[in-house]
Amino acid sequence: MSQLVQDLDYARRVFLRRPTSTLVALLTLTVAIGVNTAVYSVVQSLIITPLPFHAPDEVVDIGLVSEATRYRGRSGQTTPYGVYRAWRANAKSVTGAAAFELSRPVLGGDGAPERISVVGVESEAWPLLGVSPEVGRHWDEADVAADPPVMLSFGFWSSRYGRDSDVVGKTLVLDGRSRRIVGVMPEEFRFPLLPPGIMNDDVELWVPLATVVPATEGGAISDQARVWIVGRTAPSVAPSQVAVELDRISTATGGFEAADPWRFAQVTPLQDFVVGSVRGHLLLLLAATFVVLVIACANTANLLLARATERRTEFLLRRSLGAMRGRLVRQLLTESLALTVIAGIAGIVLAVVGVPLLVGLADSELPQIRTATIDGRVLAVMLGVTVVFGVLMGLASAAAVLRARTQRVDLSRSVGLDRSRRRLADGLVMVQVAMAVILLAGSGVLLRSFVKVVRTDLGFEYRGVLAAEVVLPKDRYATPDGQLAFAAAVEAAVRDVGGVVNVAVATGSPMHRSSFSVLNVPGTSTRLGSEPAWLVAASREYFDVLGIPLLRGGSLDPATPAGVLVDSEVSSDFLGGADPIGTDLAWQRDRRRGVVRGVVGSVRQDRPQDRRPHIYMPLEAGVSSRLVVLARTQGRPSDYSAAVAEAIASVDALLPVERVAPMETLLGDSVKRERFYTIVLGVFALTALLIASAGIFATVNAIVTNSVREMGIRSALGAPRARVLALVLRRSLVLSLVGGLTGIVMAVGATRPLEGLLYQVSPADPLTFALVLGVLLFASLLAALIPGLRAANVSPASALRAG
Repeated sequence: MSQLVQDLDYARRVFLRRPTSTLVALLTLTVAIGVNTAVYSVVQSLIITPLPFHAPDEVVDIGLVSEATRYRGRSGQTTPYGVYRAWRANAKSVTGAAAFELSRPVLGGDGAPERISVVGVESEAWPLLGVSPEVGRHWDEADVAADPPVMLSFGFWSSRYGRDSDVVGKTLVLDGRSRRIVGVMPEEFRFPLLPPGIMNDDVELWVPLATVVPATEGGAISDQARVWIVGRTAPSVAPSQVAVELDRISTATGGFEAADPWRFAQVTPLQDFVVGSVRGHLLLLLAATFVVLVIACANTANLLLARATERRTEFLLRRSLGAMRGRLVRQLLTESLALTVIAGIAGIVLAVVGVPLLVGLADSELPQIRTATIDGRVLAVMLGVTVVFGVLMGLASAAAVLRARTQRVDLSRSVGLDRSRRRLADGLVMVQVAMAVILLAGSGVLLRSFVKVVRTDLGFEYRGVLAAEVVLPKDRYATPDGQLAFAAAVEAAVRDVGGVVNVAVATGSPMHRSSFSVLNVPGTSTRLGSEPAWLVAASREYFDVLGIPLLRGGSLDPATPAGVLVDSEVSSDFLGGADPIGTDLAWQRDRRRGVVRGVVGSVRQDRPQDRRPHIYMPLEAGVSSRLVVLARTQGRPSDYSAAVAEAIASVDALLPVERVAPMETLLGDSVKRERFYTIVLGVFALTALLIASAGIFATVNAIVTNSVREMGIRSALGAPRARVLALVLRRSLVLSLVGGLTGIVMAVGATRPLEGLLYQVSPADPLTFALVLGVLLFASLLAALIPGLRAANVSPASALRAG
């Protein structure tokens, strides 16, 4: 133990003797270990950790896709309840299934009304998922018939009831209707699990499905109600087999018309369904952090080996004085392990801070990311990696300093870098540079794509527009007439707000979800595109508020509910450039029709990249319970948020107003995914560039330090300082150029997985790659400049002292 303490104290003195290189090595490893631990913890939570259900591998999502998309992943289409009912009654390949739907009712009672996230679900879901309540029990069909029950989430129970164990039997009010609390679900329970963008809030309550979906006059769920479906496959039955059986049942029962494109069942393991759209991107981030770790290890190895070479004279002197080889090896191992363990502990602290930062940055773009935490197994792996690396570096340093024979070393002279050591140092630098180029190339194409996204012409003027969303409760606004009366009253109230120039009310708008449907021309086989078109019912002022130009024809007319407007996407792409005015259109399985009376400019709906067509109809023809209020203001829209919310509340004080925000803010939210990956990969790339630059600096500095005699002789023989400087810089440029070109070749394949995140930019974009190489060469010149200037200023006297 005393020898260990002695070794540690000697290591401390060695570190303090070279504080700059020690600090660089510590920071390099700390950052690399920290980002790897943080990102791997997120990936572990989202992809590797099984879902908290009984036999999670058997739990599947069941939904509908079109023939064109059935082999490309889940489309997000819900299923008619009548089709689901036929599946559940006849399918043999599933042992259980339950339907559910999302809802946002108004929570009444004490205090101001509040809209919360609620899921209507069938009672069959509870045994299917196999999760027991924390308090109370699950409801059954008898409960539904007697008194509408409700299950609380653990978070809602904690915040509203202070975890009162006597909460069972109490009541709460949703949309004006009293509900009896029957139980509380555990803290880790998450249901439903859906992909990003479909449901962004945590579910607070679960209620019977029949209370949130359309019902018949007898109270039964309508066959036309659209629902999500979760099921459990029979043991050893593949999801593809289940899909084949469900398609066969649909055909036999006549669940779909032959012309309906969204009629094919798709069955996906639930975990794949939730993370499938981001799995590849998460693995890509994990690979990027591993590249940072490789760069950091290469840089630290270079620094430790350079220091070991500088200390070769010291260790040979100690050997000549009788020190055993094992004693010297142990000393070097102690120094290396001390350095890496300190960096490992600091990296874990950095990861503890980094995971919440990742969670906040990703927000709703990564499914269930709010549950991500530092995993103990991840910590164990990263500590193991640091220890192994420390041992390897200690052994490598020992080999470097003990390889020479004592009697062949002149202890009065400095020990320079031999040829093999220089080749190793050069190789490590080129590895760092090549890895950095890969990250810089990936970050560069993402950045170029992001710039193109935010510069996309959206087709409307979002600046100066304030948007507010309201959802009308069914108990007070059950009919279209009531919904229209509310829309008219709100439009008048908001128009009276000082500073509001114009107001419109619609069932959707850019950056707000609207309904959609596949369109066709009645009596023909013409279908307008393979993707559904957005359907928007709007008041007459809608186009003036958003600055959408009327290209030709007439505008919306409440007196002509069947008259619709189409955008230029319909006119040019889906009707072959023919004049659409007067064309009959049908949607929603031909149950609704319209006649085109005008053409307006094309707009992007929920994302700048979305180019699907739009169909606009008078609000009187398609009003719904979900409405968007749009107000164009004279000043900054955010300054009018409170006044507009008060105006809406003046029409119905019991109606909570959804988020009131400037359209510019909503636009920023729509590119969260691109912003997240661009920022994260950009931070990794910048880190890699700094580490690689530090590696170049350390290598060139070591060469200069061990070549003082050579530089002095050159100066004594008349070599100008500029020539000595150019000699050093040339070496740095050669290393960077070889490593950079190698990295560019590797980046051509490495950036290909980014294709799904890119917009109008190729993964192997030549301009980006050229800029990356230029940035790298410039950074290498800066890194070599200080050692180069030091070499150029070496005097012959310094050379004599070094010799």
